[in-house]
Amino acid sequence: MGVYQFQKTDKFTQELRVTSRAGRPLEWAHRGLLILMRSRRISKDSTRFGMISGNPIPNNLLTASLPSTYSELAGFLNATYHLTSRFDVSGGLRYAHNEQSVTQNGSGLLIVPFLRSGRAKVVFTYLANARYRFSRNATAYIRYATGYRPGGPNAVIKDVVTGLPLAPPTYQSDHLKSYEAGVKARTSDGTSRN
Repeated sequence: MGVYQFQKTDKFTQELRVTSRAGRPLEWAHRGLLILMRSRRISKDSTRFGMISGNPIPNNLLTASLPSTYSELAGFLNATYHLTSRFDVSGGLRYAHNEQSVTQNGSGLLIVPFLRSGRAKVVFTYLANARYRFSRNATAYIRYATGYRPGGPNAVIKDVVTGLPLAPPTYQSDHLKSYEAGVKARTSDGTSRN
């Protein structure tokens, strides 16, 4: 048996960014608007082949089409305050609103047709950073940040015995918290060391 799969993704991203002048005690960067739109279509088709001839033999195991859409509207603000010429602190906040939908159309022994209407989510992520420069060539820092990755559609097949789906129609988003501390330095010849 062979499985043919076709996948196409169309993506559009637009971003507007405004920053303050460098060299001031307070520096900031503001991305007023980030627009991301993505549509994806995945098609799967199974074909059973003859043992000797290699010619296709008609079957009804799996034929599926999974169109999905994802859109996101986001904005963020980062700011750095220079307490001294050697020590600065930074913070940032990002707001995102995303919506997505997925449909699984198809037929066959293994397919689970379903319609999943749009799902919306609002997410805030943030970061904090402190940095001290010992010299032009050595800097110590600590950083805390949160992250987010949206979920998405699953291609779902069913158990042929029970008829129940073997997976949920979508996978969940994931979040993370990142803690980092270290020293960055470079030698006199410009080679970086972490």
